[in-house]
Amino acid sequence: MEENIVIIEEEWGASLKIKDGTKLQDQSVLAKVTKMISDLREKNKRKIMILGMENMKDKATVNVYQEIEMFQKLGGNGFKVAFLAPHRVNDENAKFAELVGLNRGVFIQYFAQKEEALAWLLKF
Repeated sequence: MEENIVIIEEEWGASLKIKDGTKLQDQSVLAKVTKMISDLREKNKRKIMILGMENMKDKATVNVYQEIEMFQKLGGNGFKVAFLAPHRVNDENAKFAELVGLNRGVFIQYFAQKEEALAWLLKF
């Protein structure tokens, strides 16, 4: 059975690969993300890149505000989270979500290219 989410530890933090159609609110996904955040905190790493959203054109699949709340609830305050989601780069709701995240201590941004996302994560 193929995993709906794969976590890859990186030198700078972690990459999270989401299988198409997976909802971040699923209990099995939440359990893995919770463990990942805890492990990263122990290693004093606070950077996450979320991959696999490139083909999720339906913005209802993952609600941008739920993404912020999820990271807050799971102890992700102070984390930088880069979403590889080209369809959201110029999306008004996503830009607002980035601002809301900033105000709540979860720094998120959406990117069209992996290289851009990694450069942003490594800035500070």
